[in-house]
Amino acid sequence: MTRRDLLKTGILASAGTLAHTLFAQGDKTKMQMNFFSKPLHWMNYEQLSDCLATIGVDGIDLTVRPKGHVLPEKVRTDLPRAVKAAQSRGLKVNMIVTAITSAEDEYARTILETAAENGVEMYRMGYQKYDYKRGVARSLDDIRARFEKLAQLNKKLGLTGSYQNHYAWKPELFGGVVWDLYSAVREIDPREISCQYDIRHAIAESPSSWSNATRVIAPWISSICLKDFDFGDEKNGLPIPRRQPAGEGIVPWKEYLSLLKELKIQVPSTVHLEWGLLSKEESRLPIDHKIRIAEERCTRECAFYRTEFESTLPPTKYNNSKT
Repeated sequence: MTRRDLLKTGILASAGTLAHTLFAQGDKTKMQMNFFSKPLHWMNYEQLSDCLATIGVDGIDLTVRPKGHVLPEKVRTDLPRAVKAAQSRGLKVNMIVTAITSAEDEYARTILETAAENGVEMYRMGYQKYDYKRGVARSLDDIRARFEKLAQLNKKLGLTGSYQNHYAWKPELFGGVVWDLYSAVREIDPREISCQYDIRHAIAESPSSWSNATRVIAPWISSICLKDFDFGDEKNGLPIPRRQPAGEGIVPWKEYLSLLKELKIQVPSTVHLEWGLLSKEESRLPIDHKIRIAEERCTRECAFYRTEFESTLPPTKYNNSKT
């Protein structure tokens, strides 16, 4: 067995030891659900925590990036405030979303050190791009090297960095196709660099072979995004994704969630409500009115995913319901 084979064996073995679970509080009939805070940027930390506690999620997938809930230059003071507000309402902040693409980024170390100090377990990284002047192959080598340096920092801090596979809105985006990401992380410990797997974007890029993409990246999946879409729009005569409320798009949720269980992928979920939470008219309403609208729509979105998850559970394995 070569050194490469030994390394790969160790990496795949470590994938089963990711200290994250799809189930909330040990209850295997309830999905651990976090809510991506991006559509709620107009709320302060207390309003955000009150709203999401009312909705009934388990935690906040908090934006810690430019134009986010926590600005990178204020992370030392504001991230602890956000975490404290969440904890006061019984919510966790185990996940954050950053724009970090390199360990040398200006605020990378400050953000990650502060995150680790405040109980955060994983963070989403910023997007990488192919540099066509260097070529695709050499760009991939560069990206892999940046990932390896981040992995070293993550190991030191006890964090897991995750990269979201995302539909390539520009050709140079790295990670539109899941095989991009697999090529970059295949020799990196998934406890240090992983994938935030987005089924919406996986299907948008590969409608016929998304399940193969799920299978190949499975050992590195540390969290999953929940969102729906269809191909209702066009650009240059070609279909492009269009955001849709949960259950109104084309994502085959039962098939997908069943595949996660087959692959024993037990990781936190993060709900991405990106179809337009408030209309232009509603965005002008008083804050209390806007919060009530948000609570109603977010609750409906989360309820759909919980129902879909529970419907894929074996009838007697995880609960005492009758067959």
